[in-house]
Amino acid sequence: MILRLVRLRSPSSIRSGQVLVVVLLMLAVVTTVGLAMVSRSVTEIGVTTTQEESARALTAAEAGVEAALSAVVASGTHTMGSMGTTYTVSSQAYGGGGEFTVSRSLTAAESETVFLSGHDTSGNLVPGQEKYTDNNIRVCWGQNVSAVDATAPALEAILYFQTSGQVKVGRMGYDPVDSRRGQNSFQAAGSASDCPAGKTYAFSTNVALNTLGGYNSGTDNPLLLRLRLLYNGETGHFIGVKAQGGASLPAQGTNITSAGQSGSTSRKVQLFQGYGDPFPQFDNAVFSG
Repeated sequence: MILRLVRLRSPSSIRSGQVLVVVLLMLAVVTTVGLAMVSRSVTEIGVTTTQEESARALTAAEAGVEAALSAVVASGTHTMGSMGTTYTVSSQAYGGGGEFTVSRSLTAAESETVFLSGHDTSGNLVPGQEKYTDNNIRVCWGQNVSAVDATAPALEAILYFQTSGQVKVGRMGYDPVDSRRGQNSFQAAGSASDCPAGKTYAFSTNVALNTLGGYNSGTDNPLLLRLRLLYNGETGHFIGVKAQGGASLPAQGTNITSAGQSGSTSRKVQLFQGYGDPFPQFDNAVFSG
């Protein structure tokens, strides 16, 4: 008979193995929680840093616009403060050439100015500089409206021009609604055609400048054309103008772009600075008794 000896583990060694397993599990849990907390802290620090950099970059971009408006700085890159924050400013003429769309929609009685002569470097209107040379100019207006709508906007065009050393003014109205023209004596306006790109228009008309106050495109200097919408209440509509006969419109203002940079974050602010023009109330004063 063969005897086989079997060594039995003592209870203390079994308990030691169980403790080791529990300790390893606890270490795994603690390590996982610790790594999660570290990861979250790193993420929060990154988000906070990005927010701070974003705020500094936006502040720098706004400061660049303000500096450009006040002519404190020239175009280029400039440093702001001692934290390496910079802003880059650039200016570009806007609105000149073959067509121009106003930068905002107009409600009833609001007006927008289209300059027909250019400006000097100080922003002063110079009669005859870069003057619009054709007698006709195409004007388009109105969005999502038809001629049977009572709130379809009519257009009033007011031309300021210089002749023989004097400034004169002429005005004309254009209305797409047949029933209203019997009361306001405006000229008829048609559906949109030959309009500037970028917007969808409902109406258009060809404004003959020589019908506005006796303007002569050969001898007179056009200054500006004021365009006003009527009858559309609080509903805003855009206006676009298009040069005719190969003529060109002078620049209508300046686009100022300022890009702020802080760390790896950048923010950009863009502003359209239009040229100064007479107050809208001046139009009524000219034609009053």
